Amino acid sequence: MKPLRLFLAYQLQGQTWLAYPTNESDSKQRFGFAKPVAIYLVTDGAMFEQIIARLDGSSWWFEDVERRGAPLALEELRKALKNITPPKEVRFKGITPEMKIVYDIVARQQEELIKKMQQQRNEKRLREALAMGGGTLQNFRDRSTYWQVEWITRDGEHHTSAIDKNDLTVVSAGICLSGGVQHFDLQSLVGVVEQRY
Repeated sequence: MKPLRLFLAYQLQGQTWLAYPTNESDSKQRFGFAKPVAIYLVTDGAMFEQIIARLDGSSWWFEDVERRGAPLALEELRKALKNITPPKEVRFKGITPEMKIVYDIVARQQEELIKKMQQQRNEKRLREALAMGGGTLQNFRDRSTYWQVEWITRDGEHHTSAIDKNDLTVVSAGICLSGGVQHFDLQSLVGVVEQRY
């Protein structure tokens, strides 16, 4: 089993991490590739840390942390990530093309994670507002300044409304409301719609 030095990017699941070779040309020459790979049974290590892994023919297995790694570069990469520095702007003495690539991989994953968490918060906010009024959220879509919200009344009536992202006021109820939509928020909209029928 041949060893390969890699940078840990991020945890995929449990003790499985995504990693990228610390030397692309060496990796291409010895293994025929230079791409991110899953490393199994990572028992030690952290984001951007250099490790040694071995290929058993089909899978990469963690062997050890590379003690001769570049700790200053590791700290610079972590600092850049903490400061949310865009990948193209990450520069410091000793940075390698491979470090830039692993930083880009980590930054993209962090961005996706932040988007997912924000999406979950938005969904919870809409779901709670509808539930307080007696409605049920079915789905919602981001439409730049508002959400297109699909919801159901207590008696199973389906509706689609445009809801302001900031304060959950009604931009468009999806039905004709006397008195104007600007007086309603998502929570009160449910009751108004149910009384309309």
